[in-house]
Amino acid sequence: MQTYTAQQLLSPDNTNVLEEVILVLAHSFIEDPHTKWLFFNHTRSQYIAALPSYFRVVVKVALLSDASVTVVRDDPLTPPKSSSIQTQKQDLAGARIKAVGIIIPPHGNKTFDSPLTGVRASALTLPFTCGLVTTWRLLVHFVPALKAMQDRIYPPTDLSSSSQEHFFWHIMFLATHPDAQGQGLGTKLLREYQKVVTQVVETSDKQEGEAASLYLEASSVSSKRLYSRVGFRDRDTMVYGTLGEGDDVRVDEEGRVIGGRQFGMTWTP
Repeated sequence: MQTYTAQQLLSPDNTNVLEEVILVLAHSFIEDPHTKWLFFNHTRSQYIAALPSYFRVVVKVALLSDASVTVVRDDPLTPPKSSSIQTQKQDLAGARIKAVGIIIPPHGNKTFDSPLTGVRASALTLPFTCGLVTTWRLLVHFVPALKAMQDRIYPPTDLSSSSQEHFFWHIMFLATHPDAQGQGLGTKLLREYQKVVTQVVETSDKQEGEAASLYLEASSVSSKRLYSRVGFRDRDTMVYGTLGEGDDVRVDEEGRVIGGRQFGMTWTP
């Protein structure tokens, strides 16, 4: 397990590492309901080709918010040949990065929410690399709904108070390459983050420590079960697209995702 700071991954010296992180995320989220919904109007091949561009922007937003990236790998890193998921599948299957965790520290939350950070992360390229519909769904529907859910869990009225209720770490992504799933790597990353927060609680002043917590969004029922097993508590739900009563995800006659849920979850020592 190795952790990179934002400064390290934004350095040209680590371009290959950053690209591999993006590819592992793209592989891991191919079957995720929320990315399928965002790319609703893409063919399967268009969707697969566009995913790295999507994650390249989102990961850069996180890094500009001072996120750290923890990777689990088995073998020495070999530079990827391209950013195409299809051409990288064989290369990624056997070695290198197996799992990725990206976490934003408390002081980065405000930067992460700023539209200016998205501009700096080249979000303006998304209409050209991912399409207008995907960009519209992401920026007009999905992101604001996520922020509203986060505000319900951590109410804005508390953000300026002395209680420091906003003092939380945002686990932006937790992803395991499909070929490495079932090995407990996601749990390993979660335990590492829990250890970090516990250390903060033990070493910080009483007021700051009491407010420290981990926050994440589960994008599927299966990931929600994983997080629950290590102590995360279900706090709120965000709906995107169109859902029937009692549905967690909904698909149309052609198998395309037309609606789903994100589950806001927290963990406190």
